[in-house]
Amino acid sequence: MIKRKYLFICLAVAFAISVKAYNQPSYSQSSNVVKLIKPEEIYGITMVSLPAGTFRMGSENIEDDEKPTRTIKVNGFEMSAAEITQRQYESVTGENPSHFAGNGEFPVERVTWYDAVKFCNALSVHIGLDRCYDETTWECDFAKSGFRLPTEAEWEYACRAGTTTEYYTGDNEKGLAGAGWYGYDK
Repeated sequence: MIKRKYLFICLAVAFAISVKAYNQPSYSQSSNVVKLIKPEEIYGITMVSLPAGTFRMGSENIEDDEKPTRTIKVNGFEMSAAEITQRQYESVTGENPSHFAGNGEFPVERVTWYDAVKFCNALSVHIGLDRCYDETTWECDFAKSGFRLPTEAEWEYACRAGTTTEYYTGDNEKGLAGAGWYGYDK
C-alpha cells in the first residue's frame, strides 16, 4: 500500500505540519507559495517550500484502495522539514506524551491525529494566525491562515520528491532494505 510505503520512506514524522498557502483545498488550481510567517524564528521549526506541481498518485501494484493511479495537481505549500520534536511539542502544548522522552530533540511520538490537530491549532494561536481546525467537528477550513496537517495528496507529493518510480529507490522493494526500512530483508 502506497501510504504505508511512503510513511516508512519519509519517516517524516510523528507528524508534519504545513502552512496554508492557498484559499481552497482544490488540486486543480495552481498558485505560488505564500510565506505567511517565519516559524523557525519562534519554535525552531524549519519550513520548506514545495512548489505547485503534478504527480502520479497511487499505485497499480499494491492495495485496491490505491488504484487507479491518477494525475494530481497540488498547489504550492510549506511543510515542516523534519518531524516535530518533543521540545517543540511541549513548548506549544505544555506536555510531552512520548514514551522515549528525555531528549527534547527526539521526535514527539504517541500522538494521535487529534493531538496533532490540537498542536496545529495551538501553534497557530501562539503565532497569531487563525486556527484551521474546528475542534468540535474536526473539520479543516482551508481558507484559514494557520497551521494544518498535509492532505494525503500533499504528503505523497512531498514524499515522492519528484520521483516517478514505485519507490524513491526505484521500482524494486529490495532497495528499501538499506534505506532505513528496518526489519525488511527480502
